[in-house]
Amino acid sequence: MKRETGEACELSQVEIDVEEHLARIGLAAPLPSEHIGLQVGRVAEARRDTPSDERVTEPEPLLHELPVLQPGLDPGPSGPLVVFTGSMDWEPNIDGVEFFCQEVWSRVLAKMPGARFRIVGRDPHPRVKKLACESVEVTGTVSSVVEHLREAAVIAVPLRIGGGTRIKIYEGMAMGKATVSTMVGAEGLDVQHGRDILLEDRPSDFADAIVTLLKDEGMRRRYEAAAAATARKYDWSVITQRFVEVLYKTIEAAAGQSAPSRSQPAAARA
Repeated sequence: MKRETGEACELSQVEIDVEEHLARIGLAAPLPSEHIGLQVGRVAEARRDTPSDERVTEPEPLLHELPVLQPGLDPGPSGPLVVFTGSMDWEPNIDGVEFFCQEVWSRVLAKMPGARFRIVGRDPHPRVKKLACESVEVTGTVSSVVEHLREAAVIAVPLRIGGGTRIKIYEGMAMGKATVSTMVGAEGLDVQHGRDILLEDRPSDFADAIVTLLKDEGMRRRYEAAAAATARKYDWSVITQRFVEVLYKTIEAAAGQSAPSRSQPAAARA
């Protein structure tokens, strides 16, 4: 259906408003604008054609169903294993694991000689492949990161370059895993140092945090429980409901601003 210019402009503003609201409710990766536009149009048309007293309170889901990692299914870590996940042809990830292996990992091994580091992700760059050694494994493409996350004792996110989403932290947390990250790695996420994550930028501090979690099972389990609790707030079923609520409020606000006042005389509205 071709939209009039005024309606298209109104819809564009709705899309902008929706994206701003999504950032406030914590959706890590906003939907493409064309998808938002499609869904806004669907909801707007449905609500325009349905009397207010007949509108359903539980609309159909608007987000694609994505795999949700459930905490509580972890049989326990596979020894002192530290895991990093991500696309390994992406410069921030390449730089992150290089930094970790060159400046952090030797400090961990000095205190935990049996520790292992596993880099999990597709298309590892030659710089990443060069990092493989007796204590560092580079898996390359895997069918699923779930098993690797389950085997991890600690998740490391040593990113120094911003950009992209931070979904890897919430994935690890959803599996009930203790996580150590740089400040950049957790930028923009609803996490708190000392509560559900450890945030360290200095190589020595990053290594000490990992060693502490590997050695102190009681502390690691406290962080695991807190991480799982945080991740539950961002389960896709929760995000979907918030997204739908935002759509409704934004559309109704836009409709209220553009609709003529009921008190205006008919001549003034013509």
